[in-house]
Amino acid sequence: MEYSLAGFLALLLQLCLQLQYVHGLSTHYPPIKRVEHVSKVEIKVLPRQRFFRADNSNPFGASDFWRRSLDPAAYDLRSDDSFLMSMAIPNHWKDSQGSPHINPQETRFTLFLQPTVDLLHPQARMSYESSDSRDGQSVTRTVSIAHEEVLAYSGWVIKQSAVESWWEEQKRLKESGTYYHPSTDHRNHDPRVIGWARVLIHETRGMRDSEDLENLIWEGSFEARGQLWHIKTFDSYNLIRRPTDHSPERWHSHPSGGLIAWEEAVDDSTHQSASDGSTSHLQKRQSIDSMSGSMGNIDFLGSIGSTDGCPSTRKIVYMGIAADCTYISKYGSANAARLAILNNLNTVSALYERSFNISLAVVELKIQDIKCPAHPTPDVPWNIGCPDSGPDGLSLDRRLSAFSQWRGQKGGSDGAGLWHLMTACPNGQEVGVAWLGTLCKVNSDQQASNGLNELARAPSSGQVTSGTGVTSANPSEWQVMAHEIGHNFGAIHDCSSGCTSANSCCPYSKSRCDPDNDYIMTATSSRPTSSFSPCSIGNVCSNLKAGAATHMDTSCLSEPGAHRNISLNQCGNGIIDPGEDCDPGDTPSPCCQWGVCKFTPQAVCDPTHSPCCAPSCQFSPYGTICRPVIDPVCDRAEMCSGKNAECPADSFAQNGLSCGASGAGLSCAAGKCTSRDQQCQAQDPKLGLKQACDPEASMDCRIACKDPNQPNQCVVLEAKFVEGSPCGCGGFCSATGTCVGGDQAGCGNQWREVSHDSV
Repeated sequence: MEYSLAGFLALLLQLCLQLQYVHGLSTHYPPIKRVEHVSKVEIKVLPRQRFFRADNSNPFGASDFWRRSLDPAAYDLRSDDSFLMSMAIPNHWKDSQGSPHINPQETRFTLFLQPTVDLLHPQARMSYESSDSRDGQSVTRTVSIAHEEVLAYSGWVIKQSAVESWWEEQKRLKESGTYYHPSTDHRNHDPRVIGWARVLIHETRGMRDSEDLENLIWEGSFEARGQLWHIKTFDSYNLIRRPTDHSPERWHSHPSGGLIAWEEAVDDSTHQSASDGSTSHLQKRQSIDSMSGSMGNIDFLGSIGSTDGCPSTRKIVYMGIAADCTYISKYGSANAARLAILNNLNTVSALYERSFNISLAVVELKIQDIKCPAHPTPDVPWNIGCPDSGPDGLSLDRRLSAFSQWRGQKGGSDGAGLWHLMTACPNGQEVGVAWLGTLCKVNSDQQASNGLNELARAPSSGQVTSGTGVTSANPSEWQVMAHEIGHNFGAIHDCSSGCTSANSCCPYSKSRCDPDNDYIMTATSSRPTSSFSPCSIGNVCSNLKAGAATHMDTSCLSEPGAHRNISLNQCGNGIIDPGEDCDPGDTPSPCCQWGVCKFTPQAVCDPTHSPCCAPSCQFSPYGTICRPVIDPVCDRAEMCSGKNAECPADSFAQNGLSCGASGAGLSCAAGKCTSRDQQCQAQDPKLGLKQACDPEASMDCRIACKDPNQPNQCVVLEAKFVEGSPCGCGGFCSATGTCVGGDQAGCGNQWREVSHDSV
């Protein structure tokens, strides 16, 4: 019987999946039934330099093993530090009716974390798209991503009974200069390791002192003894949780509302149904479009579990990641979205390292404005609202097509082997989509309009393909992202309910089709997943093998430390670098010679970068307004000189000058007519803030508002009062958010600070 089943599978799978550029769709993961607050966070940082004691004894006795005042301290954590992180998560149990209850006991986890190497390209950059508040025009600002500002770490979960011996060993290794890269699979070699971990620390500046670890802001994922845990800030979780997900209480003492943890536990009833062969309750994750092209004859059975074809030494695929307006709006700010993306890729890269010996790294982030445009623009056609926003709104698959077209037009000079788009526009239950087998594909192809789009059940309109994928915001983002990138690497879905002639999938073994939905490439979403199946590993490695019939382009796989002709200092990157007159980026300009970055003949400037440059490529006439007023009392218009292409520095009326309606209490602040009260009222409506505390309540310009429930107390936010707002004793807030001027030394604070909400 086993022989006949294996033969049937082999024959079937040789006939299946002959189509290139197959749509791979992901659905929502099951509801999150219970979340808990992380507490008792403790961090112990490895010394940065060698230390010696005269008696050569252990400087960290057992009694002070978790003492937090060690140097370096957690609030001084650097991107190149290695450390132990310990935390407590409450246990919970279900009664006979299935209702959850809190267990007075708690589980303590300890992670050993080292810097994630190669998460960023050495010259990684990020572009921010925003709308100028004065004229509504789109403005792009490109900056380098500072490696030292990205606190991304990789490591393992350590058995509690072995934490101290592990720490002593790591100290010795640190002193000797030995370094273990986290991709090393310690689970096969060290019984003290019970799982992997990836963590991104947002910031340590919110900590008031070295002991204030409860206010540390971080997130990540880890697996301990086969149980998968996710950590997010309350604010982040609350923004992306679904109506069916558990809603926790906010910790007002924490700057981000607390750290939320949830475990992906197996649902016994779902598992039983799947085992019985009933799949009516499961949602499909993949829709296959009928498209031209061939990936050759694929022998999935012969490659199950084989890593033949995968690199023997670690390689890197650099990625570009974009976030559209809906994703930015979902997370509330460009910075929050940036951190979510980095956290996702930090965890996804760990999975690809463990599975294929390939890291994923960022070479470019493209962040759009939080406000969606009324109509898509030719330069970013994928940046538009969801289908319910209007006739121009894009569904998930149409957004992928528009994104693929953009990627093809962008070209391969950016050094990205794949581009991935983050959005907040799912197709009903589908939260991800990607093209199959498109690794290193930098151009785009439009498919013939003869396919059947199974999402719309209507003839295809000729979708565009490239090395792209799309993930929609959800609590399991990194898993969906890993699934979609898996399609780019050529991985098809794992089997979930057997093999038929109308369905191609990756079997569990030569004699068994269903792998119980335990893996990343499962076609259903009923189980926790944090690894690729043996069939998926063989599937991908076979695709990477040189000379194979299904061999994909691997030209974008880089050696660690090798730069693949990518540099910020190059013509065409949109930045005027030393030696360049102009640089319009990907947009042709009549004033700038493309590929040379020099002015065209008779041109003296380029309006792409110069506000006082006319479309004729000449200086704008004297008196041309280059920066209009934003308030008739507080602001002043700036005008071109007629002698150069630059707009004069912004100038304002004196800070504190009365403005606005009589009796409104408004005054000028760096060109804006506002007040501290007005800025409090503009915060999250759920907070109910109406009136600001006295200026001396927030010496560092954090927004401080009277608690609506206790007016003698202040709710202090991480957001800052705008530049020019009064602060302290006669001072004004600077552009950097510090209070300058006035008599700060003699300033007394009569208010009690009760909350540090980040909004």
